[in-house]
Amino acid sequence: MPDVRFDSYSTRRFGHLLKLCLITSASRYAREITERDVIYANTILCHAEHFMPKALGEFGKARHSDVSHKIISLVEKEYSIVSFKEIWKHVTNDLEKMQDLTTLLQNLVAAEKLQSIPGKGFLAHRKIVDENVSGLVDYNLLTPEERKMAI
Repeated sequence: MPDVRFDSYSTRRFGHLLKLCLITSASRYAREITERDVIYANTILCHAEHFMPKALGEFGKARHSDVSHKIISLVEKEYSIVSFKEIWKHVTNDLEKMQDLTTLLQNLVAAEKLQSIPGKGFLAHRKIVDENVSGLVDYNLLTPEERKMAI
């Protein structure tokens, strides 16, 4: 995973995969793990991994990481452009001056967390889940509800 917050996760991933394989086979009342169980378990894991950074949010050691998280949460809720003024209304109590917000927004755009729409505002920088079926992942095994939950 490209996010450094999950560096140690790679050492635990195989254990998680094995547990999911057991769960998927047990859900079928089977005594053996099949290839289909492994593919389904890996699909669940890949789908969850795609959204793991979102679960942690933008919290970190930076001075205004809590405000950054608030901004990203606000913009991700909307599926339209959010203006600077609208963002300022939500963070005015967290920042001393508008220049601080301008700097935060520039940093979020540079980090590809937000997209800047010149003269209009900001959009969330959304990652697309690659649902191409490969030999180890088959998103067709997920229900529409499971796919929708992560959005």
